[in-house]
Amino acid sequence: MTSLKVAGIIWQAQVSSGWDIGVAMNNSLFPRSISEQSEILGNLGEAGPENFGVAICERNHQMLKCGISTFIGTLISTTMSNDSRSPTPDPLVPAAISFKGDLGMAFVEDLIPEILGFNVWWPRDLLQLALVSPSWLFYARRLLYSKPNLRSFSACTRFARSIQNNPHLQSLIKGIELCPNDSRHLGFEEMHAIRVILGLDGLRSVTLGGEVAVSAERFLNCLAHSHRVRELTIDGSLIANSLSARPSFEWDEVIACKFSAVRKMRLVHLDLDIVNTSLYQLQLTELALENVDIISGNLPWLLQNTTTLKHLRVSGESSRELDEQVSLVLESYRLESLHYQIGNSPSWNLLLFDRSFASAASLRSLHLEGVRVDFEILSTIHARCPAMEHLYICGRYVPLTLEEWVVFVASGLFPALRMLGLPEGTFGPPFTKWTTPSKPALQKACSRRGVLLLD
Repeated sequence: MTSLKVAGIIWQAQVSSGWDIGVAMNNSLFPRSISEQSEILGNLGEAGPENFGVAICERNHQMLKCGISTFIGTLISTTMSNDSRSPTPDPLVPAAISFKGDLGMAFVEDLIPEILGFNVWWPRDLLQLALVSPSWLFYARRLLYSKPNLRSFSACTRFARSIQNNPHLQSLIKGIELCPNDSRHLGFEEMHAIRVILGLDGLRSVTLGGEVAVSAERFLNCLAHSHRVRELTIDGSLIANSLSARPSFEWDEVIACKFSAVRKMRLVHLDLDIVNTSLYQLQLTELALENVDIISGNLPWLLQNTTTLKHLRVSGESSRELDEQVSLVLESYRLESLHYQIGNSPSWNLLLFDRSFASAASLRSLHLEGVRVDFEILSTIHARCPAMEHLYICGRYVPLTLEEWVVFVASGLFPALRMLGLPEGTFGPPFTKWTTPSKPALQKACSRRGVLLLD
């Protein structure tokens, strides 16, 4: 038995004479020259094991310089050699990867789902693998169609035509990323294609981006089975700088009723209008707002009677309005984690944890980035969130020195604290980065309290 270690996989195989090797993983590790490939395969061929056995997979950190293209090329080569029709070899496949013994090696098809289980395959690779054999087609097609990503209106049109002409493909589609970003006019044909795609029965995850993120509610109304959707994303980042139309989304009673079963919602680079209504109850557990401008309304209007919300992530360029919006959510809902990030305009007077608001006793994890954090703010957070277990403070606007952080840890604030993440230095100005020799005191203080200090 001879082992071949390849980028996280060990292949073990026995053959009667010679080798026919198919291995793959990382394109970045692909040999740069034919001679390098020949040397690798030649050395393996000298092992000369006795009988054909089985091939198994096991994770390993050692990597052999043999890439995805080598694997696909060898599979095609092996298939052709075992096929009486013997099609013409692909001239793009290097000769060195078609190294074959006298009797050849039968590929163990039970390995296919294990191989494809490694998250290293680009769609173009899966397309090539689907052409190798019916077995490869079965598994590769499941991955290719599980969540298609459509980046142009022409792609949408062709995809709609494909699933109409091949109804058996529709059951493979569990999600869709519909993000056309081209200059083609949205006409009757394109709109018909979008309706066909959004009319699929099995959609659990839906992403609208690019041109269809402009008044996104128009396209969400095309979803025929919206009650099945569990993840919803509206992403306007592809056209955030467009001069023609601003990505936007209006959350009203109709949309809320259609998507009351959504568990995770992510809104990115949008103008958001929220209409106040109380006739529904969302089942949201996670909500993310990234660079979203709330034009009208407030977040509690969107959430209404939601009782399941546990995780909130908010990021933006200015804290002036975000502080108030997030404070209202903290006050009204039992969040377990909050990720709050400010970009170019740091928050100097953090209002999230103002003492005038009610306690946020359920909050267990807090990530603050781009906000000014000092002893007073830490004391306020402790008063409102006594059960805090994970605390992450990032960014360049934290004026506390390393010695002051040691005092903070030793003070006993946040008695339930288990993990602590800190910035790399102290805001001056200028920003002063901490040196490695001065960190042991902080590590020792954390160790005494049983707190894991994150790098």
